[in-house]
Amino acid sequence: MNRLIEFAPAAVFFVVYFLTDIYIATAALMVTVVIQFIACWIFKWPITKLMWLILVSAFVTGTLTIALQNPIFVKWKPTVVSWILGSILLANQFIGKRNVLDWLMGDHLHLNEQMWRHQSLILGVGMLVSGSANLVVAYSFSEPIWVSYRFASVFIWPVLFAIAMAIYFAIWSKVKNTDSN
Repeated sequence: MNRLIEFAPAAVFFVVYFLTDIYIATAALMVTVVIQFIACWIFKWPITKLMWLILVSAFVTGTLTIALQNPIFVKWKPTVVSWILGSILLANQFIGKRNVLDWLMGDHLHLNEQMWRHQSLILGVGMLVSGSANLVVAYSFSEPIWVSYRFASVFIWPVLFAIAMAIYFAIWSKVKNTDSN
């Protein structure tokens, strides 16, 4: 159930936008992120660092969007989040003792150090591309198309990342099997 809560802010923003306008949708996004935190607290679900990043970025960009009546700020939110995460993953290739992905997912996925580094590289570059794609759509297309893209991309980018990882794992296991023969 807590996985559904992760998508609630994007879904609420999308629905409210098409019922009203971007400013009310932005306010709804901000409220939904707070409700998301409250739900996690009530159900004792973990509040992740990513959730904190989304909360802060939603409130900074949302407040600027509403106060200045300029939607460009909320359009930048996904890019800022993606670029921060991508930069962390890429910088972690050179800085830090433990791989960030290993630290986040190591209890659920057991990989060697080289595989964690490769996964961080794939996701880091992917996050930078995702953030850049958001800006291309935001500046090149109409607001309704951008909102539709944002809603779809909440689901599309994770699937693309999962496919890239699956391809990598398949190639890696084939290489490892060939090496062991």
